[in-house]
This record gives sequence, C-alpha cells and structure tokens, in this order.
Amino acid sequence: MHTLTTLNPDVLLTILLLVHESSRPSIFSLLLVNSVLHKATLPFVYRRCTLDFTPSTLNLVKNEISNPSTATAKRVQSFLELEDDSFILRSIRTLVIRSHYSQPYLSEQAGGDPSECLPAQAQTLTRWQPLICLISRLKRIQDITFDCREPVPTSLLRALETYHPFTHLHVQNWTRRHMSTPVGDPEEEALGYSPCLRTLCANIYTGGPDLDYRSAALQWIAARSPNLENLHFSSRSMGGCVIYGFSYEKMQNKAREVARFKADKPMRKALKTLQWNRMSQHTIQDWQSFLDLDRLTSLIVGDVDAATLHYAAERRLFSNLRTLEFTYHRRWRELAGPNEDQAVSQFISSCVALDTLSITNYGGPRIVEYICIHLGHTLRSLALHNVEMPRDIRGVLSVADIQKLRTSIPRLESLEFDINRTRDGRTESDIYAILSSMVALRTVTIHYDLGLRSRNACGRLFDRVGEEFARHVWASMSERGPSRLEELTLFMGEPNREIGSGYPADWLLEEQERKQQLSVRSSDDKNKLTVKVEG
Repeated sequence: MHTLTTLNPDVLLTILLLVHESSRPSIFSLLLVNSVLHKATLPFVYRRCTLDFTPSTLNLVKNEISNPSTATAKRVQSFLELEDDSFILRSIRTLVIRSHYSQPYLSEQAGGDPSECLPAQAQTLTRWQPLICLISRLKRIQDITFDCREPVPTSLLRALETYHPFTHLHVQNWTRRHMSTPVGDPEEEALGYSPCLRTLCANIYTGGPDLDYRSAALQWIAARSPNLENLHFSSRSMGGCVIYGFSYEKMQNKAREVARFKADKPMRKALKTLQWNRMSQHTIQDWQSFLDLDRLTSLIVGDVDAATLHYAAERRLFSNLRTLEFTYHRRWRELAGPNEDQAVSQFISSCVALDTLSITNYGGPRIVEYICIHLGHTLRSLALHNVEMPRDIRGVLSVADIQKLRTSIPRLESLEFDINRTRDGRTESDIYAILSSMVALRTVTIHYDLGLRSRNACGRLFDRVGEEFARHVWASMSERGPSRLEELTLFMGEPNREIGSGYPADWLLEEQERKQQLSVRSSDDKNKLTVKVEG
C-alpha cells in the first residue's frame, strides 16, 4: 500500500501542486506531518509571494496608522541577503506587488486629481530599487501581478525584459499620472511595447473637470502590446450634483488628441478575454483595428442594445466565443433599431460554441426557446437575471421555461435565474421539483424578489428568511429526485446594485437594509450541509 511518503517524487510534487492551487492553507498542515513531507512541501510555502508597498495610511476604523511598506522592506532585504542558490529564491513562481499610494482612487472618486497622490517620478526609482534587485535574483519566476494605483515603473519593465523576458506581467488597476496627459507618455510607451504584458485591467471614475484621455491611452497600450491576452476596462460616473461641461473648442481639441492615440499602426492580436463596460458599434470598430474578434474566447460587456447585437450577429464577429456575458440595454421605442427579439436570437445563434452564457435585464418571452434551439448541445452554465425595480414587472422564467431547460440542455451544470415569490409558494415548489430531476446540475443560484413592486399594493415587503428556508429549498431540490446538487445560493434583493453619490431613494435604502444572501454547500458526507446566512 502506497502512502504519500512512498510515492515517486514527481507524483508527490504533482499532488502537492494540486493541493497548493485548490487549498493553500492545507500546505501548512502538511508541513507538520513528518520530515519527508516537510521537505517536499516547504518550497510551496514560498511559491506565491505577496509584497505590499503601501506607505503610511490612517485606518479610520481603528484610528491608527499602518505602514505595510516598512514590513515589506524588511522582508525584501531578508530575501536579498540569501545565497544565490537558496531554495527560497528558486521556489518563488508568482510575485504579487501591491500598493495603494495615499489612496489616489478615493481622491478620484471624490472628484480630486489622483495625480496629486502619486509619488513623484524622482522617487520612483529609489522606491522600487530593492524590488528590482530581488527580481534580478529570482530563478524561476513565472507570473508577476502589479496591483498598484500608480503607473508601472519603466525600471521594473526593463528588469523583466533583461532577466525574465518570458515572465507574464498582469497589471491590475492601471493608472495614469494625469487623466489629461497627452499621447507619448514614456511609462505608457514602455508598458505598451513590453513583451511581458499579458493582462491589462483599468477601473476608472469619469465626470471630472479635466479632459479625460484614459480610455484612449488604454486602447493605445492594448493595440501596441505584442503578447496581450486579457483586456479589462470599466468606468463609472462619480455622480454628485456638479456636472462639468466643456466648450466647443475644448471638445475639438480632445477629438484631435484622441485621434493622435490612434495614429500609429497597431499590432494585431487574439485575446483570450475582453471585458468592457459598454459595447456599441463604435467600440467594436475600435477593437477590430487591432483584435481578431473571431478568435476571442471570452467576452464580458456591460450595456448592449439591439442595434449592436444585430451588427455583431450579421458579421458573425464572435463566432469562437466560449463565454459570453452581457447586460441588455433597452432603448426608447422611438430610437429603437431592429427588432430586439430577432437581434438577441441572431446574436446567440452566431456564437455557436458557447458553454457559458449570462444575460442580465433581458426579459424577452422567447429567450429560453432561442437558447435551447441554438445552444442546447454545448451549454454548461446559464445565468438569466433581471434586476428588480419598484415600478416594473420583473420578467422571470416560468415553470414551462424550466422544463424546457431540463429537456433541451441535458448537460447543464450551473443555473442562475429569478423567482418572483408567491403567497402560496406553489410556483416555487413546481420549479424546485423540476430542478431536482436535472442530473447534471451542480450549482444553482436564485434571485428572489423583496416585493418592491407588490409593496405598493399590499404595503409591506416579504419577511426575512433564515437557515430553515435555505434548508427547505435544498431539500426540495436534492431529495426528491436524482439530483447531485453541490452548491445553492439564494439572494433576497439585488446583491450588486450600484448606488450613486447622490441621496438614495427610500426604497433603495430599504433594500440595502433588508437584502440577504444564503449559501448551502454539501460536504463529502451527504447528510451534512454547510449553511451560511448573511444579512
């Protein structure tokens, strides 16, 4: 009989790698088993290293000053004092660099200039020099994540290209020195032409008093990057009562400067993942200038209207997608383009290889029919969610729709949908019974309404629920048929509703107070459940 300590070393390392990727805390437990496992496991303790360079910040909750960068500096220095053949330097595969320098993001959200919170360029080289020395001594580094709200220093990019040219660089929270910086910024040019860049993510607030070129600069970097694989961009208005406007002359200057960002010849590429907050015909045309959209495998976009879906479907632009997520934006009737049902149907049918589909705020009566016809043979994960509003009737799947999903998509493993609660609960019971007979189903997420609209008629919202309700729903799905359900998540109210900076409406305050999340998970022992109630 084989034990972990008697396995072939390569087999043991493979097992430990799987444990590290799925449950890193278990690695520390394996250290204590015996000397053989301690020796084999120790390198995995250092496999992922996180360094926080955030300077002194005031913790408003505890009313105390914290300085993560001091502890990080000592840690980096201890690494630099190691011998060149140290197993620690040979063990590090992933390096995560974090820094929220004086909270520039919060300054931006408040309407300030984030560049006032960034370190001066003269400080940059001194600040990052110890890290660059450490990178030069790492032996087998594979991935570096730069999660700092400041520009990626050119000295770091040069060090990667010199010592680790095949390392993958992932930039989170990409930041410019100033939103109005014109084309030609040296730090952006260095990042755009870096062969290491694989992921570029930006989250910005818009609506400030200055001309904003951040979106154009981001696309400039993406268009020049030779090896970019993942591009994520999201923007949100900072809101408030002040709205900034610009003169005609300023808008003309902005248009000319944006055109300069598109002047050079881009490098065509095929991304793995593209995430954007809004998709229109104009943005698609911008993407087509440097992206092979027919080779894209994952597309996640915010607002999309019928005209854009029709435009993409006619040209079959996204024919190779495996994952598609979008939020449907219904235009006013007098501005509407092609028939929205036809546009949605054509778009879905043009994505013939989808295995994951998520649609938000599209309540078309035939959506389930379109999905079953075009994607029934490939779909593994489906999410259809409409956000609850106090004055609108929320479209939800009927019992017949759930039955269609059961018969037409036999390999469906994950399902997310809405239920408008009824007083007698009969509709809910019928839906649970159908779900219990879906053999492939492993994960279910249900969005229940709070009764925001019915409250106008009956004067109150639905009562809060607790663990007993979660266990009842689980039992209704898993004990009546051949169900193999592993995870159930129930939302009462909208979990991710965006709230502006103005004073929220009364119903919104009530929703924030009363919304809940209930989670039920099965363990290896089918008789034991883990139930968690939040809110």
